[in-house]
Amino acid sequence: MNIDRDAYWFGMAAHVATRATCPRASIGAVLVKFDRIISCGFNGAPERQPHCPNTPEHLAIDHCRISRHAEDNALRNALLPAYGATLYVVGGRTVCPDCSDKLRQAGVTDIRWRVSVPTLDSVLSEVVAWQRTTFPVGTLAGAVEHLRREAEELAGNPTSESELADVQILLAQVAARQGVSLVDAVIRKMLVNRARQWQEPDEHGVVEHVREGLAS
Repeated sequence: MNIDRDAYWFGMAAHVATRATCPRASIGAVLVKFDRIISCGFNGAPERQPHCPNTPEHLAIDHCRISRHAEDNALRNALLPAYGATLYVVGGRTVCPDCSDKLRQAGVTDIRWRVSVPTLDSVLSEVVAWQRTTFPVGTLAGAVEHLRREAEELAGNPTSESELADVQILLAQVAARQGVSLVDAVIRKMLVNRARQWQEPDEHGVVEHVREGLAS
C-alpha cells in the first residue's frame, strides 16, 4: 500500500534522526525539491569536533550551541539550491529562530514539523503499557478468549476498522503476556511460510499450505 508523500518524507526524516549525536534530542531534516530529496541532516557536532557531553548539565540547557542543528546541516548538504524546497523535520523540538532565519534566507518557507512518526511497534508498546495498568489482574487465558471473540466479530464485519483494531490490540496483549515479540515472531514465521508449498484456494477462498506427507 502506498503512503502519501508527506508521510513518506516524514518517515525519511525520522530515519535520518537516528543518526543524531546530541543526547538532548534526535532531530532529522529532509529537504525535498521536485519531489526528490536534495539534502538531509541531523543534529550533531561539526566534523572533527567533539560530540556533545552526555551530562546532566548539558541535558538541562534550553538550546544546544555545540551541535549544528539538523536544519542547518540540511541546508549545508544541499545538492541543489534550496530555494523553493520543502523541509520536513522530525524531532522533539520545533525549528529554532536561528534556523528559521537561515531557511528563510535560502528561500525555504514551506517547513513541516512533527514531533515523531509513530510506528505500529511503538503504538502497540503504548497499548501494552496501558493494558497492564488498566487490567492488572488479567490472564493469558482471558486475553486469548477475548481475542477469539473479537476475531469472530471481525469475521462478521470484515470491513470494520474498529473490529480490525480490536483484534490487533488483543493480539498485542496476548503476545505481551507470553513475553513474545510480534515482530520477531512474524519474521521467524515468514521464513517458514516462504519455504512451504501452498494449495489452491478452497470454496471460501482460504489458501492453506500443503501438509507434511501430502506434497507430491
